[in-house]
Amino acid sequence: MDWEGGGMVGSWNNEPGVCGSECGRLVVTMTQGGGGRTFRAGRELVFGFALTNWGTTVAPSTPSVSLTDGSGIAITSQLMDGAVLGPVLDASFALAGMQADTRVHGDYANITISFRANAPLVSLGSPGVVITVSGLTDFETSSGVVSLNGPDAFAVSKGATAVWNQMLGELVLSGATLYGGCDSVAIPSDCALPEGAGNTPSTRFMERRATSVFSFVLKRPATLASLPILPQLSASSAAILLSAKQTVTGSAADTAGRSVAALGVRKVAQSSATQGSFNVLTVSLSINAHLYPSTEITLSGLFGPQTDSTASLPLTSVTAGVFEATAVWNQTFGTLTVKTQSLVAADQEIVFSFEITNPPSEQPPAAVTAKVTSFGPRQNGQLVPKTGALSTEWTPLEMGGGSIGIGILGAEQPPEFAHREIGESTQVDYAINTLTVTLAANVPLQLQGNITLSAIVSATPSGDIPLYNTHASFFRGESGTWKREDGTLKLTLVRTVHPSDPPLVVSFRLQNPKCTSAPCTAPSVSVELQGGAKAPSIGVDPAPMFGSVLGGGASLSWVLRMVRESVSMVNVHNTLTFRFAPNAPIYPGSVLTFMGILGTQSHTCVSCTGRGDLVPGLG
Repeated sequence: MDWEGGGMVGSWNNEPGVCGSECGRLVVTMTQGGGGRTFRAGRELVFGFALTNWGTTVAPSTPSVSLTDGSGIAITSQLMDGAVLGPVLDASFALAGMQADTRVHGDYANITISFRANAPLVSLGSPGVVITVSGLTDFETSSGVVSLNGPDAFAVSKGATAVWNQMLGELVLSGATLYGGCDSVAIPSDCALPEGAGNTPSTRFMERRATSVFSFVLKRPATLASLPILPQLSASSAAILLSAKQTVTGSAADTAGRSVAALGVRKVAQSSATQGSFNVLTVSLSINAHLYPSTEITLSGLFGPQTDSTASLPLTSVTAGVFEATAVWNQTFGTLTVKTQSLVAADQEIVFSFEITNPPSEQPPAAVTAKVTSFGPRQNGQLVPKTGALSTEWTPLEMGGGSIGIGILGAEQPPEFAHREIGESTQVDYAINTLTVTLAANVPLQLQGNITLSAIVSATPSGDIPLYNTHASFFRGESGTWKREDGTLKLTLVRTVHPSDPPLVVSFRLQNPKCTSAPCTAPSVSVELQGGAKAPSIGVDPAPMFGSVLGGGASLSWVLRMVRESVSMVNVHNTLTFRFAPNAPIYPGSVLTFMGILGTQSHTCVSCTGRGDLVPGLG
């Protein structure tokens, strides 16, 4: 050991039959290396070294210390404060626990062992410290070398491997190097030393103890072959034998398993209950066993959809990296099969979604069931030898939160425009009228689909007319095709609008007719939807819109006409403010004439510069 240029070299003599009177003697020489630094008076020196305690209980020893140097200065031998090398405890495990991530028969269980010894386990030779986990009965994994995992896999066994004996139900780890001991501050009861003989808390300086954790994988039997027991943990080496096997804490079911593969979370939700509409089904599942790559999840009972059978139905939303991109859909049998492409932990919730087209008419809701079949781990795409399938029973799925409708694939809602309103800006005869349409359907408004407004009466000549407002860009050319002869306006979509999207709002301008006789009656405009690129059969039959437009009958008049002044005091500047609004548009070239502005000294308009009481912009 070396501090600040000075050092220490120790010589130990304790060989039986040779050491004689020198037995138990340690000579430490202060070296001259690094410049021969001298340790100042009062400086505390600390060093340590490892010895092996007696194998039986003996009386503790109290060492003495003396000092001599070449100048003749000496400190005579004096007993030290403290007693050591009087072992009173048997080496044992202060903690031993076990936990398995799945208890399902036929599954591969990842078994985690955690332990802590009250003494160091140090391998000084071969095989060194041997740790044995026994009592692992009824596992089907064949005897051989198994890999260890976990944070201390390389500390508990050289090479992080162990030897598994299926017949004995034992796992043997060799070459451990683990420093045990107690905490020098808070000494737990399992390694406390008796009081007396100098063993006071202030003198018990020991290493901080740590818990070691490692794990390994074994295959459970297909059925429970015997009553489950808890494994035992033991350790031994040439230098130390832990006094007895330590039964681990945990559940005996972790050893042999106790359950069959079963679904935990099992939910299905849909995005639409409308006849003939697109419908996104979202499935949420968890299983109490591992799902290995190529595990098959099959849904059944999906009868009625109009989607044709395909071996590559896209999955639209999945748990990241878990599933293959497409599923196998069988319209005839009402089944959908998806496959995993990565390992899924036991009890992990996984989600996938897919889109189908609802039945064309109402039907009883589907009774959807699911089955999971896991084929075990694979190597190079092939099943590992002696591995079989692990399957759940067919299990009914529950309606998930947020699902639309009273049941899956019931299609109880006819397609319609749930929101269909039309409004106008003026009722003046012959005026150009801005009409605003607001639409929302319970089916998708598809790309290349047509929305047709009918029963419109207007003097505007036929042709394409511009569209305005929020969603004008949703339609081809931001315009609509107007036919005066049959009173229709056709709007062609250039994108898909889903039922969950905000309502469409679009405006256009047509000329009001002349109302020839009172009372003037506005026509009832209807709206309908025809198909689209993806599903031409989806449509909404004509339905009257809410709101009356293009009836005319009003004379051109003022909706608002108001004048206000800023002051009524004599001989001061006065600002007049005019507010007015007609019930029809004002176009360029219109002339406004205001009469009766009397009682003023002003004869002509004054160019206002902002000086004095004049206001810029007002003459």
